[in-house]
Amino acid sequence: MDSSPLAAVSLVLLASFLFFFSSAQSSTIGVSYISELLEIQDRERALPHVQVAAARGVLQRLLPSHTSSFEFRIVSKEQCGGESCFIIKNHPSFTRRGAPQILGLYHLVPKAVPPSSLNDLLSCLSPNFPSVAISVKSSIDVNGLWHCRLGHISDSRMKLIDDPVGYKLMDLSSKVVFLSRDVVFHETHFPFKSSSHSSKEHSPLFSTPDLQNSSYPNHSSDFQYSPQSEDNTSISPNTPSTSNSPASKDLSPENSYVSSDPVFDYLTLNARISGVIGVEVLAGLHWYLKYWCGSHISWDKTGGVQLNSTPKLGSLPRLQDDGILVQRPVPWNYYSNAVTSSYSFAWWDWKRWEKEIDWMALQGINLPLAFTGQEAIWQKAFQKFNISKEDLDDFFGGPAFLAWSRMANLHRWGGLLSQSWFDQQLILQKKILARMYELGMTPVLPAFSGNVPAALRNIFPSAKITRLGNWFSVRSDARWCCTYLLDATDPLFIEIGRAFIEQQLIEYGRTSHIYNCDTFDENTPPVDDPEYISSLGGSIFEGMQSGDSNAVWLMQGWLFSYDPFWRPPQTKALLHSVPIGRLVVLDLFAEVKPIWITSEQFYGVPYIWCMLHNFAGNLEMYGYLDSVASGPVEARTSENSTMVKFIPSKLV
Repeated sequence: MDSSPLAAVSLVLLASFLFFFSSAQSSTIGVSYISELLEIQDRERALPHVQVAAARGVLQRLLPSHTSSFEFRIVSKEQCGGESCFIIKNHPSFTRRGAPQILGLYHLVPKAVPPSSLNDLLSCLSPNFPSVAISVKSSIDVNGLWHCRLGHISDSRMKLIDDPVGYKLMDLSSKVVFLSRDVVFHETHFPFKSSSHSSKEHSPLFSTPDLQNSSYPNHSSDFQYSPQSEDNTSISPNTPSTSNSPASKDLSPENSYVSSDPVFDYLTLNARISGVIGVEVLAGLHWYLKYWCGSHISWDKTGGVQLNSTPKLGSLPRLQDDGILVQRPVPWNYYSNAVTSSYSFAWWDWKRWEKEIDWMALQGINLPLAFTGQEAIWQKAFQKFNISKEDLDDFFGGPAFLAWSRMANLHRWGGLLSQSWFDQQLILQKKILARMYELGMTPVLPAFSGNVPAALRNIFPSAKITRLGNWFSVRSDARWCCTYLLDATDPLFIEIGRAFIEQQLIEYGRTSHIYNCDTFDENTPPVDDPEYISSLGGSIFEGMQSGDSNAVWLMQGWLFSYDPFWRPPQTKALLHSVPIGRLVVLDLFAEVKPIWITSEQFYGVPYIWCMLHNFAGNLEMYGYLDSVASGPVEARTSENSTMVKFIPSKLV
């Protein structure tokens, strides 16, 4: 990617769900609801053909020269052993060595094609590929177009196969033709001047008056032809290319009708990649390119997209005959961080976002944050509570600081935001969500955390609103600090939470039922009473659930490693404020400060094992390699572990 896309990015090496909790009751409830949610998400995914089309779009942008080499399919979980997976097999047309293969796109030498006595069947042979025979069966339609099909000369039926995506036969103005082995392609059309050598007496092909008047002067001398009979010709597949076939006498190199230098190499479908969703299909593509072609696909700062090692068409490696199946070890692979939207995404346009979403899909990521444009949603939601645009000017930070104004760390700094900016960001978010849904992803939307504009105090003077501490000041100037938190016990809290979720449903038409909310990411609660903290968490979730009955709260666990305020009673109060299975915690810094160890596996609450690649997009020569390699395994094998086990790759 053209900039490191992460500022303290939480990319899951192992997105690990706790499916077996410390108590049998919580285990049953948690597993039951997560399973139910996954079923709901499966039912609501884009149709298979939409996901396949989106996946092919990624391939086209990544490796346009190889678009015809891969067939993509969406399959059921039953074909993956009941889990999500990708399956890679040699395509049926490539299952045996010497199977159909396009050897190249070659320039036609502008010579007259020799006449044939049978079915106007013309055979050409490239001097570079003496075993490759091309037959052309021609006819002319009422529009004066010459129809031709390519195939092995033994196939009198001239059967068609599916046209690979991106495959085209060029017209004669380009003077090119495909050479193939045992393949018949879709019919194509070449302009043809019917006045040359055409007469009703010689051939029924030119019996239409319109054809006699057709005018294609640029191609009148490209081909000669002879009368066509009605019978078909069948030549044994074992017929030697030097035998007395209709055009064998014209196949010597000096009489070749095809140049010896290819325009480009080409290969028919050689791999079929199947997956439960589009993301899995593309993860399979990446797997094939990485492990079978030696390619590398990463962010620009960590090597970028390196595909030079990918063999050219005609040389892509075959898999073992049985293919390979790789199961996803966990339901969701999480990506990004609440602050990445400002550190890295702030100025991205659709082209840059499309590139990032492509990268996500190729890495198998299916649970990305989708925070773009939320200020436009807040603008509309707060209008229902008589908050004006001027009031919000003081509330929102500038584009590069929105992450912290969203988390109640600061306000107004870097603003003001224009209305055109609100509108453009909302349009961009709709494009982002549409593509994520097309690929089968589960985008995570924001939810109300209690952070409110200062003006709400005047509009609702009886509301319980608390001023938070000083997180941000410049030269002791506190005008941008000290935001306001609506008390969770106030009825207005749930009303605003519901309004925000409902406004997203209105704008986007759907959600994935998973919402991120971080009320105290780097802010300390005003009181440490566990009951207060529990009521706050319960109200946050109730606001989500009142707008979406299937809501699940996804919460960063950064606060537990950042602030000593969160002792066991306070941590447990927040985590247990939501029904088990409806709250999922991101163990955000698990490779350095694994909270799952110190919190008794988050006191029975589902969590995702995460690692931070960098801070603020800055890459440095450091890293906890041992921890990255062993951390997820230790979490899985620890006493009372609740992580899903690894499922190794295996043959289909």
